[in-house]
Amino acid sequence: MVDTILIDWGTTNFRLWHVDGDQSVVGEYRSEMGMSKLKPNEYEPLVENTLRSLDVSSQTPVLICGMAGAAQGWRDAGYIDAPCRIGDLSSKSVRLETESGRDIRILPGIAQRNVSHPNVMRGEETLLAGAVSSGLEFDVFCLPGTHSKWVFMKGVQVQSFKTFMTGELFSVLKNAPTLSHFFNADVSSDLDMSVFTENVLAAVRNPNIFHESIFSLRAGPLLRGETTHVELQSKLSGLLVGSEISAMKEVCNNCVGLIADGINGKLYQAAFEASGIQYQLASSEALALAGLTSAAQKIWGDE
Repeated sequence: MVDTILIDWGTTNFRLWHVDGDQSVVGEYRSEMGMSKLKPNEYEPLVENTLRSLDVSSQTPVLICGMAGAAQGWRDAGYIDAPCRIGDLSSKSVRLETESGRDIRILPGIAQRNVSHPNVMRGEETLLAGAVSSGLEFDVFCLPGTHSKWVFMKGVQVQSFKTFMTGELFSVLKNAPTLSHFFNADVSSDLDMSVFTENVLAAVRNPNIFHESIFSLRAGPLLRGETTHVELQSKLSGLLVGSEISAMKEVCNNCVGLIADGINGKLYQAAFEASGIQYQLASSEALALAGLTSAAQKIWGDE
C-alpha cells in the first residue's frame, strides 16, 4: 500500500494518522476541530495546513470517515444499504474535487431503509470494518456514544442495527431547566460507580422506571438538600444506560463485542457486568484506524 493519510473526522473531533506502505503509523495528529466548529470553506485548508505541518507529500492520498461525509459535512458520501458486506465501504467511497488536486476520498455510511425502523450510521461502520479486519467475530456489537449503536452481524455482513440516543439524552436532561440547577455547569465525567450500577440494575429490572424516576432527581435535592451533583449524574447516567440495556438484553445470549474507549468503556463494562452480559472490549480508536487502513488497502493497495 502507498503512504496514506487516514482521518476520522467527527462532529467534535479530528484524528489523523499517517500510515506508510507497511501499514505502520509514522505520524499522527489530533485536535478538537470537528466539523461543527468549521465553515465549509475551511475544511480543505485545515487538512492541507495540517499535512504541511507534518511534512506530508502533496501526492499522498487521504481517506476520511465520519461526519465529514454527512449531508452537512464536507461532501455527502451517501450510504450503502443494510444488509451489506462491511467490505463494500471502500468501493463506494466518494472522491472530492480539491483545489490542491490531492486524491481525497470519503467513506459512506450505512442506511437501514426499513419503513418501520429507518436508521443510519456514519463513522461506526468504519469501526465495524476494523473489527472484521482484526478478526473480531460477534453476532452483536455495541458501540456506545452520543448515539449508541447496537449492530447485528452475520459474519462480515451488517444485517441490521438499532440506535439509542443515550448520550444526547443525558446532555439534554442534565441541561434542562428542571435539572440544570442541581448539576455543575462544567461538563464532568465524575461518577459514583456504585450509584451508577444500582440505577442500571433498577432500569434493567423495571424498564418503566426511567420516566417515573427522572423528576425524583429534582425532588430529592429539594426535599433532602444533601444530594451532590456526582450522585445525580450517576443516577441519571445509570437510568439511561440501564434503559438502553433493558431493551437489548434479550438478544445478548452470546458474548457482545463492546467497542469503546474512555468513560464510555468504563460505564458500559460496569453496566454489562452488573446485568450479567458477557462481553469483549475493543478500543474504538484502534478499530477506527484498522477500518480505515483496511479500506485504504482496497482502494490504493495495487498502486
